[in-house]
Amino acid sequence: MHTYSSDSKERTVVLLIIALLSVGLAFLYHGIGFTMPWWIESPSLLTLFGILVWLHDHHVWKVRLFSQIPNLNGTWFGEIKSSYDNFNTPYECMVTIHQTWSKMQVQLKTKTSNSDSIMAVLNVEPGPQQGLTYEYINQPRGDAVKSMEIHRGVVSLKQSNDCKMLDGNYYTGRGRQNNGTMLMYLISKEYLYFDQARNSFNSREN
Repeated sequence: MHTYSSDSKERTVVLLIIALLSVGLAFLYHGIGFTMPWWIESPSLLTLFGILVWLHDHHVWKVRLFSQIPNLNGTWFGEIKSSYDNFNTPYECMVTIHQTWSKMQVQLKTKTSNSDSIMAVLNVEPGPQQGLTYEYINQPRGDAVKSMEIHRGVVSLKQSNDCKMLDGNYYTGRGRQNNGTMLMYLISKEYLYFDQARNSFNSREN
């Protein structure tokens, strides 16, 4: 996974709060006179800080009470329409998002290609920049048409208020020079295979 930026104000204060909590826990630990067994080293301030940072990065931030940043983890399924064929054909696609408070990986799969994000921004403040924007590298499958080639692109998506739908646009770089629309629905918080995601998506519609 790679790091991602956000305009959430918590990015400027969370580490300070964790540092203060670490000091408080260290003070409490030594204040009550608790001693560890001889074969376990007493936790240092940096150790406590590291543990709290890890807990927040992987778990605590997912509780909406403690974080503004949307939790987009899971498997999303929907369709892409492309300028390649004048937006006439919807193409099935699956997006898998792996996310912690500080890192993210967005993987998109279709029948003809796979793409992986290399950088991302997840903004929460209302306005034109709100939502998920990421740059990706796309690699065609071996059985894709010859006109497809490895290329870079950018996706801009906005999540619904309940974080169960992503809607937006994409465009590709030099070589492909296509653009299109994307509409994705959250199928599962688990990570599914393409056929599993399609079946869940079709069951949802019926």
